[in-house]
Amino acid sequence: AALAAGYSMDHAMSEARKDLLLLYGRETLMTQELKDICTKLTLSRSLDELLKELGQRSGVEDILIFAQIYVTARRSGGNMVKIMKRTAGNIGEKMEVKREIRTMITMWTTSSSRLRTRRKRF
Repeated sequence: AALAAGYSMDHAMSEARKDLLLLYGRETLMTQELKDICTKLTLSRSLDELLKELGQRSGVEDILIFAQIYVTARRSGGNMVKIMKRTAGNIGEKMEVKREIRTMITMWTTSSSRLRTRRKRF
């Protein structure tokens, strides 16, 4: 939202950190990571480098992809707001599919377990 409002990506990271603090508190890993990024940005570290480092440290494929897309979009002069919205949407859809798959597996496992229990009774 901060990026769409015209803020720089550096400032958008700070706003995202504030939002996460309100939603989840200080103890979450992502809140701590954003705090670290914001601190390093004030020390003139490159957001490109910081996002890549976060992706490598976390080992989370979506963070690595996000960092690569951000760096490419920034360097090519693309529409950052549009690109970040699309990227976030794609990541959100991927998370939703994973959630649905987990739900289906849980339902299948539960119903299979019930069937085995019923067969033992007979």
